[in-house]
Amino acid sequence: MYLEFGGLAPKYVARAGTGWNTLFTMMPNVLREQILYGSDWPVMHPHRAPAEWRQSGLPAPALQALFADNAARLFGLKVASVTAGDLIDHCARATARHMVPRYVEFLPALPKTPTQKIEKFRLKQRGITPQTHDMQKDRA
Repeated sequence: MYLEFGGLAPKYVARAGTGWNTLFTMMPNVLREQILYGSDWPVMHPHRAPAEWRQSGLPAPALQALFADNAARLFGLKVASVTAGDLIDHCARATARHMVPRYVEFLPALPKTPTQKIEKFRLKQRGITPQTHDMQKDRA
């Protein structure tokens, strides 16, 4: 059984007296392998919830389990071994053809403003680098 926390503001889950705080105290140990995070967009902006989880006081292993490890185990994925080809293949299966990206590059972090909005213009300025995978060339 898994507990999915996408529809709750993390700051309330961690707050004493909400009723959720009991589960919050068990997330780092007893429930660590049973917690999942899923976006509740458009109700809660996708930047807000992860930031609140990181500020909640959960230790890094519990956050890793919440954001990635448990979902990877549930869906049979290997988090650390995703390649550009794996990502493209998944997109090709799960989305319309026009939504499958041609270019893929893994970055350690995205450029963000002080309010944590992604600075897309910086990614455009960066352009295609030698580390960028071009799926049309890779598959030719």
